Amino acid sequence: MKQDNRVHHQNQFFICDSTFQPTPPLGFSHAEFTEDLDVYYSGVLPLQQAADGDNEIALVGNAVIPGKSMVQQWLEEVVTESLEDVLRRSQELTGRYVIIYSDEESTTVIPDAVAHKSVYYHTEYDLLTSSLKLLFDSVDVEPTKNPDVVEFMNTEQFTNNESAVIGDKTLFRNLRCVLPNHTLDVETKRTSRRPLFSPTVQHTPARYIANLVSGAMEAFNDKYNLLTPITAGRDSRTILVYSKDIVQDITWYTFSDWSAGEHPDVTIPKRIAAEQDFDYSIYHPRALDDDFRTALNEYLCWTRGLPKTRHVQFLYNNYDVETDIYVTGNGPIYKSNYEMPENGTNLVQHVCDVLQYPDDTYVRSEIEEWLPGVTEYA
Repeated sequence: MKQDNRVHHQNQFFICDSTFQPTPPLGFSHAEFTEDLDVYYSGVLPLQQAADGDNEIALVGNAVIPGKSMVQQWLEEVVTESLEDVLRRSQELTGRYVIIYSDEESTTVIPDAVAHKSVYYHTEYDLLTSSLKLLFDSVDVEPTKNPDVVEFMNTEQFTNNESAVIGDKTLFRNLRCVLPNHTLDVETKRTSRRPLFSPTVQHTPARYIANLVSGAMEAFNDKYNLLTPITAGRDSRTILVYSKDIVQDITWYTFSDWSAGEHPDVTIPKRIAAEQDFDYSIYHPRALDDDFRTALNEYLCWTRGLPKTRHVQFLYNNYDVETDIYVTGNGPIYKSNYEMPENGTNLVQHVCDVLQYPDDTYVRSEIEEWLPGVTEYA
């Protein structure tokens, strides 16, 4: 039976102190993590756990280990190790997930490296979630708007950039997000940059990366129906090349928002599909309808009618979250996007300029807070 797309907060979770008495949505499951923390998660969101003495570990979300063991086996191996070793071994994983690890010293939350699966946390209580709206719907916590963020998100420049909020703040006071490449100490509410460990590379770096991408795609393909957009961009075509052995299994497509003529993001993948003989579709998502707007407002605390929101509506209406998974490239992770500043350049101003917010006081304050740590980390 096809998954009911109207189930609230599918693919989301929250974690709370066991003294809370939450009211999770219908269809959510509950798991004890430690004596003090409980996990509540959507029935279609995988949760796997392992324990060894005082050590406990859980992984919530979709993850694979390219070409290697199952995730459950991985959890049973790393739960016996230290936090540093868990962080080192977590580099084997790829996907959209969150790891929670607890030992005698602390409880640490480790999102996937680019935080595809978001983690928001309360600065006073032991409350964490992948969705702020889910948290407010399930836990008796009073949301108070953050006026600086509200003002920033109401600017025309923010809307035109189609950007995420800069920094770790959210619309609400006392609720922050864990940034990519960061971890969270649940007890102290402190975030820190996760260490980077050099991998053991048996081949050239290019072959090493190729093997990882191919292995990840094949591992996900073994578990799900893969939906992968393809454009003229380097990142999506790289995924296509590394998926050559399973190219016939994957649903390849492009969303087209152009009313006149065809954009290179359509003409190039169409030509590749014809030359390489694999199925390829072009979708022209319709305007947002009232039912989807209502559903979106039930999922999110803040919604915007951006052009790409029509893509979300299409996926919401046409794909099954139990059997399908959306895999996309993220080119800006590896491209050289930002020019190096000249000697003597004000670094804060330089970062504000490349983010296309040269004069915004909120962005400036967030960069001033973020930059010293990232300079040391680099």
